[in-house]
Parts: sequence; structure tokens; C-alpha cells
Amino acid sequence: EVVETKGGLWKKQPKRTENEAKTKLAKLLKIHDAPKNEPKKIKNNLPRRKTAPALVQCPVQCCAAVPAAFAGRMPALRTRRRSGYFADTTLAEFAPFRNIIVKLFWATMADSATDLKIRNEFNRWAAAGRGEEMEDHHLPITLPVLERMQIEPLDRIVDLGCGSGWLCRRLAGLVPRGRVVGADLSAQMVRRAHALSMGYSNLNFLEGAADKIPCRDGAFTKLISVESAYYWPDPGEGIREIFRVLAAKGSAWILINYYRENPHSHQWGSVAKVRTHLLSAKEWEALFRKAGFASVGHRLIPDPTPAPETYTGEWFRDAGQIRDFRRIGALLIYGGKKDLNLS
Repeated sequence: EVVETKGGLWKKQPKRTENEAKTKLAKLLKIHDAPKNEPKKIKNNLPRRKTAPALVQCPVQCCAAVPAAFAGRMPALRTRRRSGYFADTTLAEFAPFRNIIVKLFWATMADSATDLKIRNEFNRWAAAGRGEEMEDHHLPITLPVLERMQIEPLDRIVDLGCGSGWLCRRLAGLVPRGRVVGADLSAQMVRRAHALSMGYSNLNFLEGAADKIPCRDGAFTKLISVESAYYWPDPGEGIREIFRVLAAKGSAWILINYYRENPHSHQWGSVAKVRTHLLSAKEWEALFRKAGFASVGHRLIPDPTPAPETYTGEWFRDAGQIRDFRRIGALLIYGGKKDLNLS
């Protein structure tokens, strides 16, 4: 509940003791208490880290209406013990922006928790070596996409949800005078991608979420994402961010196996340990058009990989379901800022 007071908007919370309040706030911001042998900080303020945790930054960092002095700062929270409200002590310095900042702060805390859950899950995937397995699983359906993308030697390409970088390394060979950037929310995946790609001079990797790509406007001529989009916390926001980082004649290509028209993958939603988005081809197209893409379409790409004789994993019921799943194939959604020539 957000209530209005003379000082502006405040996030109302149940009254807590001082220790309970500090513990709650520490969990929200992922800030660990200082060691017991260190002196306590100013009363009613949490100990601070020297640097902010990844992706848990000042929620107004990208808000043009807020002074630049906020950029990259972690808000310092305190407890108003008498009223039972939480507020940002730094807001008093910028009273005209109080309402904007408080609303954005609490919205960002929820987004950061979702990002953290996804990041932790794919960190576990990286530790288990699943990033390296993706090439065997996804290359047969990705090769037809690369042909349709009409990649040129000078292209600047970003692979969103790059995992261990298997596709980035292939793309780097196709753009000898261009540039390839791989972005992934998982820091472990990014580290593995760096380690496996040391010999490439036109390839780099960075940690970033789909809705917060850490690149300037119009940085890339093409974007590709393979088996990542249905994990994004907000697919619509991710596609709007893709539109932002693409150049004037740029194009986006999203390939997924989890979509409504393929019923043999619907069970993945209950198996995955993070939230997934099961959308139809038309729903994905609508998100592209809403983001501003002028030329939008989709197609199905069957997977020619033979199904195993037996299957005992958790993602499919049996080998027969894998066969039916691959026969229908993956869904490719594509869009261009200008009309695409796909002849």
C-alpha cells in the first residue's frame, strides 16, 4: 500500500523492531550486514557495500527526469520508526522527484528479484555444463535462421541470451570486419563464454538482461536470440529494448521451441524452475509491432535431428513425444525497422 503524506508518497509497511526492519531491508537490497567486529554505522541506516550488486542499482538510473547525480547510486534506506514507513533518505535532497523515485524504487525491487531468480537458475546450468550442450541441441534449427538473416561482413550482431557463446563464435567468423556481442543475464555463462572465445578479436561478452541491454541506441544491425525469449520477465519490454539498440535498418530474429502451436513443449512450464511465457506466434508478432517494427513475420523450422530410441528425462514424456515435437519444429519470429527483403 502506498499512502500520501505531507512529505510525499511512502511505502507503508507493518511496524517492526529496529533489527527486524534492518533484516528486511538487507534482504530487499541483497546487502549483507557488516562483520560483528566492525563499528555500527549511523543509527537507522544499513551498512553499505563499496559497490552495488549486479543489476540491483538505483532504480532511477535510466530516468531522464531525475538528476544525473543519482546515476549508479544505491539508494540508502532508513526506517521511520514512529510511522512505520520506509523511505529513501536521499530523496529529501530532490523533493520535486520524490514521487517518481519512490514508485520506481518499489517496482524495481520486484523486477530485481525476478532477474535474480533467473540468473541463479542459469548460473546452475553453467556450472553443470549445460551451456556447452546447447550447440548440439539448437544448431540444426539455428542454421536456417542464419541463412535468412543475410549476414554481411560488416554487420554488428548481438546474441541475446548467448549462454556459453557457441553461436557468437560462429557469428564472429561470418562478420570478419564486423562485431559480435553476446549478452546473458548469468554471470557464470558470461565467464564461460569468455574462456571459450579467447582467440576471437571481434567478439565480446557482457552481462545484461533483455529489458536492460547495456548498449547505446542503434548499436547493432542485427539481433538474434535462440531459446531465451520465453524466460524474459517481460517479453514486451525485452522487444522494445531490442528495437532501441537496433540501427535504422536493423532486424531482430527470435527462435523458440516453447510456444502455443507446439503442444509437445507445453509441459516445460511446470518443469522449469523459473517463470516461462507461453505465447502464440500471433501474440509474439503483436509484441513486435507494438514495439515499432515495420516488417514482422514468423515461420516454423522443423528439427531434422533423429529422436532417440528411448527417453528417460523430465522435459518430455517419451521418445515419441520428442519425435512429434521436432516434426513441428521451432518458431522463428522476425522483424525489421524497415521492410525486410527475404527473397
